[in-house]
Amino acid sequence: MAPKQRFADWNMDFGFHATSAITNLPSIYEEGLSSLGEESDNYLISRGIPKEILSIENNNEHNDLKYVPAIKLAQLNLINLVDEQDGPMILEYAMWRSVEDATELIDNQTMKSMVVVLKAIRKTSPDIVKKYAAELYTAIYQQQDSEKSKAIANAIFSELLPGAMNSADDAVLFEYFKSNVSQISYLKNMEQWDACINYINGNAEESFNILSHEQIAKEYESIEKLVYSAAAKEWTPQPVPSWVEEKANTLIEDAIKDLIEQGMDIKSIEDLETNNKAMCTYMESFFAAIIAEDKDVAPVLIRWLNSQT
Repeated sequence: MAPKQRFADWNMDFGFHATSAITNLPSIYEEGLSSLGEESDNYLISRGIPKEILSIENNNEHNDLKYVPAIKLAQLNLINLVDEQDGPMILEYAMWRSVEDATELIDNQTMKSMVVVLKAIRKTSPDIVKKYAAELYTAIYQQQDSEKSKAIANAIFSELLPGAMNSADDAVLFEYFKSNVSQISYLKNMEQWDACINYINGNAEESFNILSHEQIAKEYESIEKLVYSAAAKEWTPQPVPSWVEEKANTLIEDAIKDLIEQGMDIKSIEDLETNNKAMCTYMESFFAAIIAEDKDVAPVLIRWLNSQT
């Protein structure tokens, strides 16, 4: 504790315990031991150790340890974090790494599959990491609040994906879009209309337990590739040609005609806003039509669609 600058591995724990003798002492020495305890506490406090840590520990048994993550002490500006391979580590990156580790230990295969996306974001998107690391760390690592974690993850994806879709290679974008359509088709076949609309609108966390977790895992894998592909292109948007809007409008009209042929009372796209069943069916039909297009046309339509939302 003596140096002005202290360094510790980002993922280590510090153990704090109450002042105690090495061996059993007669009662006549207890007052002296208590005095030494006060001195040691003051020594630590003068070097920045929070009183809250010491007060909690001094109420414990002498042979108990209170473990405090290095990240907690770094948040208090008491230590500098390092990685044994990469050297100095920014606090937000250490938090993000802790989230990755904690997510891998969750007894839920769907959540575990999100780790590949977290790693891809850490390696490619420093702004996202710095913006969301503390919030995500608190929700997953400290509070273990799965619902809040899902909401934060959804906010991250909502911010990250539009740029990734605009920049990624055509083939990677196409596979990601297909994974989306597979989820919509699953929800449509299950007649989960509200969940389908939540998913389409980017509010998947509201119906997370209803979604196909097999498709979620595939979607996470495709997002990982999407992020790496966009980063390789330095997140440079690809142009959307002028002809694409006319082509998209034709596919939209065809999808609405399909609904009418199925007996739904739909006269225009505005009528879909109050009918979740019709909207889900329409979106599946429209997206499927995009997938069926030529491999050079479909990615352009997907980017146009991304720009509209």
